Amino acid sequence: MHALTNTFSGVAGEARIAAEFVRCGFRVADPYWTDDEVDLLVLEREENLAVPLSIQVKSVQFLPDRNQKIPTHAFTQGLKKRYVTKSPAFALAIYLVDTDEIFFIDGPANIRRVYEAQGAWNKKHVAFDALGSDKDVRIAVHMENGIDGDWKVSPHDAEWLNTRVKRLASQVIGENKLTIALDALWTDSPAVTDSSDE
Repeated sequence: MHALTNTFSGVAGEARIAAEFVRCGFRVADPYWTDDEVDLLVLEREENLAVPLSIQVKSVQFLPDRNQKIPTHAFTQGLKKRYVTKSPAFALAIYLVDTDEIFFIDGPANIRRVYEAQGAWNKKHVAFDALGSDKDVRIAVHMENGIDGDWKVSPHDAEWLNTRVKRLASQVIGENKLTIALDALWTDSPAVTDSSDE
């Protein structure tokens, strides 16, 4: 079984998911700015406009705990509530290191729906509205069943991912939220330092 450090599992996840988008015919960029919520930028053409979709990438592994017991669920870490609520063009891609599977949840509303559904079995679940903006939205992946619902990327059918990317881009355009999506890419711009102070 693969067992990677957090850093290597994150690198593997970003590389694997970027490759899957490219494999399905999308234009993918790896942003060189420091917005933590944007790991990959996917451009989708909708109504002759290039819609930038902000993709957050998370990797999960089923590693034994200190008692050498492997849990049935692995949770994402570091998906802040403010990331989910910031942009209508936000999506979550989860890479399962153990089985080389990818799950893709398009749009803030779907991410929230998947998260809230976990309240049915997770005794530690905190409702989305009760989370602080800097708290994690912990999405669980089951060892055998993945994520409840149709979120697993098909490795043999590019249309599966195409449909969901187009759905998100169409929603952003249809609700006239492209300006908000673009603005979300610049709201955390780095501070400008005054060179005269050096």
